[in-house]
Amino acid sequence: MESDLRADANMSANPIVGQMQSRRWQQSAHWVTAILFLGMFLDYGSGFGIKYATGLLAMGWVLLNRRSLFIWHRHRLDFVVVLGIPILLGVFHLLVTLFTSPSNDIDLMGYAGKFYYTLSSPVLLLLLPLFYVARSQTVIRQIGIGFRLVAVTLLILFALHILGIVSVYQYAEVARTYELGFFGGDPRLESLTTKQSVVLAPRVAFAMPLIFGYELATSAVGAGILFLALLVVGSRGLIYGVILLYGAWLWFSLGTSRLKKFLPRLGLLMILLLLVIGLSEPIRFRITDVLWVRSASMFRGEDLSTLDRIGHLDGYWQMIQNEPWKFFLGAGPSGYIVNSFTGARLNVVEISLLNVAIYYGALYALLYAFWLYRGAWRLWRLRRVPGFQKSDLGLVLGAVVFFITGNTNPQMTSPFAIMAYMLLAVRVAEIKQSSSSFATTGSKTIQPSATSVKGNVEMKS
Repeated sequence: MESDLRADANMSANPIVGQMQSRRWQQSAHWVTAILFLGMFLDYGSGFGIKYATGLLAMGWVLLNRRSLFIWHRHRLDFVVVLGIPILLGVFHLLVTLFTSPSNDIDLMGYAGKFYYTLSSPVLLLLLPLFYVARSQTVIRQIGIGFRLVAVTLLILFALHILGIVSVYQYAEVARTYELGFFGGDPRLESLTTKQSVVLAPRVAFAMPLIFGYELATSAVGAGILFLALLVVGSRGLIYGVILLYGAWLWFSLGTSRLKKFLPRLGLLMILLLLVIGLSEPIRFRITDVLWVRSASMFRGEDLSTLDRIGHLDGYWQMIQNEPWKFFLGAGPSGYIVNSFTGARLNVVEISLLNVAIYYGALYALLYAFWLYRGAWRLWRLRRVPGFQKSDLGLVLGAVVFFITGNTNPQMTSPFAIMAYMLLAVRVAEIKQSSSSFATTGSKTIQPSATSVKGNVEMKS
């Protein structure tokens, strides 16, 4: 980022003109990121095509900005890992198919479509210059506003359905056609009333854990709205993930001494939450039946979702037993497994890293996962550096939990997974630049704090 800032400083021989140009670029970046996220939230599944249009607009901005080459070069290793290796392996599998299969058996258009599917999220890494210029705080605030609107919309629609004013079932076909998510009844809960068992699960809602940590750091109201919306979605993985995130947040942000003082307030909050759950039958149902009963059935080996995922893993095991080389190189974008539980032949499964392993090999799947978590680790390492804020702690915890829950939803290869990595990278650069400037111009030299992260974040609160 230092080179980018120096490029800004040298934009013009006249420093005033240079500052005005830089400010205009930043203002335009704010508008472009807002439009980009508008397309993401309205059309996360790309069913309407809005996401493509806003993505092209953002890419056009990046291509017009002359600082983009500096930033791309700075992150060249990221491009190699996230985008370069899949491209090379995809081309390799295409060449193997062309030379080993009869010409009439090759579906080039089908292969191209599946190849694009595996690259559509990683290619967003090209938008890194946009995030740099817009600044991480602006970007994450825009994402937070988007998820709040999604949460409020879910809660309103759920309330209207429960009151009998509208029926969510009438939107099921629209949601399926335009790939918005799943609206309708849960076949695993057919014995219950349609009001209780209704499912409101837009695709974009499964990325909410990413922003939940930031909301905990900046707005208790925002965090509460997101949590209620996640209860409506009713995903066990999301609920458990948010509970884990909240516990980690309390531990790292408050510290052991302050946590003991906070316990009475935490107890009061739990009592209020239990009252809300107890007084609202539809919300209570999400805890008692969706979360507890289905979790118990999972440990008994009777949960259909768990059995389905085990079938995915067994199908992958059968694939690499039959062709061991696919463990290293994968089967290409058109690869598939046969689920041993359902017998279905699947090109896309509900485990993100398993999808990556099917297409490009288990070794690359492990590298991809390591690279995402590496982004969170790089920001976590700066927790004792001046400039690291509570919101940064929330961003780290939210990203880590999002990567964990996103593996089984699946979201770990989604657009927001790549954007989370980009946010982490930009925030790391900003803190390092801020720390370097302080060390150069400040009255004292920066020394790493000897205190733990708990004490450091506590000091800043």
